[in-house]
Amino acid sequence: ELSLSLKFVLVQIPEPIDSAKYPSIADICKERIRRVIKKLSKNTYSQRVLDPNIGNDFGFITYKLGPSNIRGWNNYDGQDIARLRDLFNEAETPLVDGWQAPDLLTEVMLLEGFPLDSTVIEQKGFKHNHVMLVESDACAHRLFVCLDPQIKADTIAQMALIKRDVFVCLDSALTDETKMQLSDVCRLKVV
Repeated sequence: ELSLSLKFVLVQIPEPIDSAKYPSIADICKERIRRVIKKLSKNTYSQRVLDPNIGNDFGFITYKLGPSNIRGWNNYDGQDIARLRDLFNEAETPLVDGWQAPDLLTEVMLLEGFPLDSTVIEQKGFKHNHVMLVESDACAHRLFVCLDPQIKADTIAQMALIKRDVFVCLDSALTDETKMQLSDVCRLKVV
């Protein structure tokens, strides 16, 4: 029986080339992958072999190296108290302006040691929050990520976290009491 479940990471420098249709080598590579996906999707043999109950994702994701979503600390070596206060006020929100949840999720995954080919599944059944579960054969623990502005108590109870699980959320999404409770049942990390 043929299995078409492949996961891989391909790195291609976007070296420019002299082509209007494909401005870089990376664009040629993406087009070749699209053509293979199209061919696999039309192949009747692969449609018979693949399990219709688990879905057939022939897609791919492209990433570009970009700046961090987490604001860095600016050291200050002066005597101006007002400037120092401004620096602390800026650090109150550790995320850069305009951050996007998918970008931050990818950054959190990488910071927590999960590879780009990890399985990321949005957990169903949560009434108030969007919770993502990240798993990989390369990691012995699970990673739960919720980037909502506030996390409800029923969400925390429903996750059924265990000691080796890592839960990452926004610092402002939890009360101090909830942070202490979560620290007792899992490895809590906040951004």
